[in-house]
Amino acid sequence: MGDAFGTLSALLSALALLGVWSSIRLQTRQAEVAKFEAVRGIRGQLIQFVFDDPDLLVLWGFDPSGGEEEMREAAYLSLIFSYLKMAYAVGAITDLELISAGPAIFRSSRTRSWWARSRKTYLADTVTSEATMFAQMVDAQYHLARMREKSAVAE
Repeated sequence: MGDAFGTLSALLSALALLGVWSSIRLQTRQAEVAKFEAVRGIRGQLIQFVFDDPDLLVLWGFDPSGGEEEMREAAYLSLIFSYLKMAYAVGAITDLELISAGPAIFRSSRTRSWWARSRKTYLADTVTSEATMFAQMVDAQYHLARMREKSAVAE
């Protein structure tokens, strides 16, 4: 009888430890989401200043040689891809959703041009596995879009 209680006690202890581990993991994930959201919010506010005063785009490193409209477009695309990266990192966008969005995202030649200029930065971000995977999947979609473009021109 005592052995049965010992086994049951060990089992309950293991379940309790599993519950504590799951709770800590969930809290860590929630903290990551809050961190991403805070950074994204601050970046969004800073970019809003830029849209209100386009001369500030140069301070963000956008190339003024293409004119104000091109800088604004690049800033907006930067926001879009930043959002997608964050959403992917926190699990709000799945691999399948990101891959499925590729053809629509890269339908525009301007988006393809922006990614061609920006892709090295995204591909160099290896801080998290999510960032690495995001960049690789988006880059693969970019290359597929370029192949579709070339085959459309050849026809």
